[in-house]
Amino acid sequence: MKSFCVFALVGLVAGPAFATDAPRPANLPDGYTGAVMESAADTGPLVERLRATYSDRLAGIFEHAPDVLVVRLTGDQPVKPEAHQLGKHQVNVIFRVGAEHSYKALSDALEQNEAAISDVLPTAHGRHVDERTGEVVIAVKPGSAAGDDQRAKLEKLLGVPVRIEPEEPAVLQHKAG
Repeated sequence: MKSFCVFALVGLVAGPAFATDAPRPANLPDGYTGAVMESAADTGPLVERLRATYSDRLAGIFEHAPDVLVVRLTGDQPVKPEAHQLGKHQVNVIFRVGAEHSYKALSDALEQNEAAISDVLPTAHGRHVDERTGEVVIAVKPGSAAGDDQRAKLEKLLGVPVRIEPEEPAVLQHKAG
């Protein structure tokens, strides 16, 4: 009998929270039950295989659209598109040839010129290779004196395309303990 009372009490308290006539956000159609999110294809192993296969001419790999990968390659030798079945997803791989610099060349230029970058752009706080565009990207504090002259100087020093982007530096959060 005690368990019946507990279940009845829980039903009275929780019932309205689970009711189908509970208020819902405006502009949603009747019967809306929420968006169903599909899981994305696990492209990690495919990307690693592509990186290994084309390591000598790889300029970048990025997701162009859901289930579409773009592989940028140096040189002019074309590569036929590929389709891979990954679970419920068919992932199409498109190859774009003609990239000026490989990912390795861009990464090496960035790593070997850290001091030069800091000398030209003292407020630089972030650096990476943009695999979509084939540029070395350098983040500087907004309002810094970083313009076309500094970009041109860095491109000459590094020997690769450079893009300077103003953005706030990340603020590290420390947990007391």
